[in-house]
Amino acid sequence: MTSGLCGNAVWWAMQLARDVEACSALLRGEPVEPSRLDLDFLEYAATFGLVRLDFAAIDLLHHRADLRALLTEGA
Repeated sequence: MTSGLCGNAVWWAMQLARDVEACSALLRGEPVEPSRLDLDFLEYAATFGLVRLDFAAIDLLHHRADLRALLTEGA
């Protein structure tokens, strides 16, 4: 990733997030509850296709095999 793209992602995350933890999660590509985001900027970012509002955290389990194993071991 070039520094321009990285800086752009940081700027968008900072505008969207209402707290540092939400900003960090956005930069890692993790889902964030919409209540932790600035709704005006969320709508603006959605017009550019920068955010997805159509999935929940459970949908990401197939991307994290280690998390799936941890959850199934604990059950």
